[in-house]
Amino acid sequence: MGLKPIDILDAIAPELKDSDSSAREIHIELAEKQTGNVYRDKRNYAVALLAAHTLTISARRGTAGGVNNVREGQLSIGYGRVNPMGDQQLETTSYGAELVRLRKQMVMSARTIKV
Repeated sequence: MGLKPIDILDAIAPELKDSDSSAREIHIELAEKQTGNVYRDKRNYAVALLAAHTLTISARRGTAGGVNNVREGQLSIGYGRVNPMGDQQLETTSYGAELVRLRKQMVMSARTIKV
């Protein structure tokens, strides 16, 4: 049967393991509802990647941009702005970028065959 999304999430994003367990379950459930069958046998991996992405964005308090500024004294982290739609938004975390890469693997392109 394979690994469950929660097991994969724990393996790929150990830094999120300390997140509230009910929040992790909600993010997994939401990712389940948003992930189609195009991923075939890699669907649970895709679900875990999407959940890791949304949990990371949640930890940033909804800021979707990539980190572009870090200051240590009185801790300050700045995030860049991105178009909140499509692949650009996903690519603001390493988990979302991996999901985009995985999705591109799963989509077959149109081909012309001469008979």
